[in-house]
Amino acid sequence: DGGDELEEMEGAEEMKESAEAVAATPNYTIVPVFYGTDRAKTDSDKPEKVFGGARGTLVYGMCEVSIPRSHKIGEIESPLFGWKIFEDPDKHIILEKVDILDTPTFMAQFREKLAKDPKKSILIFVHGYNVSFDEAAKRTAQIAYDLKFKGVPAFYSWPSKGKMLRYPADESTIEWSQPYMKTFFEKVLDGTDAENVYVIGHSMGTRALSKVLAEIVSTRSDLREIIKEIILSAPDIDAGVFKRDIAPKIVGTGQRLTLYASSEDLALKASKEVHDEPRAGESGDRLVIVNGMDTIDATGMDTGFLKHSYYGDSRSVIDDIYEMISDGKLPSKRFNLDEVQTPQGSYYKFRL
Repeated sequence: DGGDELEEMEGAEEMKESAEAVAATPNYTIVPVFYGTDRAKTDSDKPEKVFGGARGTLVYGMCEVSIPRSHKIGEIESPLFGWKIFEDPDKHIILEKVDILDTPTFMAQFREKLAKDPKKSILIFVHGYNVSFDEAAKRTAQIAYDLKFKGVPAFYSWPSKGKMLRYPADESTIEWSQPYMKTFFEKVLDGTDAENVYVIGHSMGTRALSKVLAEIVSTRSDLREIIKEIILSAPDIDAGVFKRDIAPKIVGTGQRLTLYASSEDLALKASKEVHDEPRAGESGDRLVIVNGMDTIDATGMDTGFLKHSYYGDSRSVIDDIYEMISDGKLPSKRFNLDEVQTPQGSYYKFRL
């Protein structure tokens, strides 16, 4: 009858509207990420080229990174050969937008975003050598997305040249950037009501980061309490200096400190040849064990060419960091780790 026909027509219309809504839904999500950088601004208005590799002064801002819903944990999906012309937000992780903000606006937006997280959590990433601003932004968003982080992701980008053969220049610049990095951390920690701060540093970036945090946690008890985890992945730091001068200043305050190392890290092997001294991110016979620090041997976790970026590329390592940050589990309670006893102390190793 007429009533049945009307119901069928209404049902068909609802199905059509539902199908149109699904079709209109983008196949990617936008991750907002705050940043601080002492890179000099370029003349380009392209997001990936707003900041280059030259030194500048400290500026603050926020960027937007798109992540496809087809994203696989541990990957930064990119077009073939990295050609920007073929970038597709439905398939690739893309830096879509970069805003430079004055300090009051930056802090206001940061506080507004943080207020939406009941745990008042911040995740701060510091990249290593041979990394562009574009790459740092995408890596930060990828890590936050893969960790299902509900708080505010942020990163500090120092003026790495972003080129494989510019290691000496990057090595000089990371020292230059240390005061700016310290100001950024103090601004974010002092200027917000954060309660849980997690810091991840990688490779050469850990040189400045570890010194900055050692100074903060040893002199600012109020800030020390909110820094829940300091994670150093593949630190390109002189192992002897780290063990004697840096780690004790952090763990001596009762601060949580985790070091991920690997015996397969080709980048650190090259660094050792340059400096003629072991690096803190090496494992095997050179594994750094410090009382009060959690040392984790990640050998075998990275399938990349240099085996240097397992902190973000390996699902096993990402899952381990997730248990550390989201669940607050100690290494002895985490799913994929086994404890190894040595005369120097204990460390943990991933099950292969």
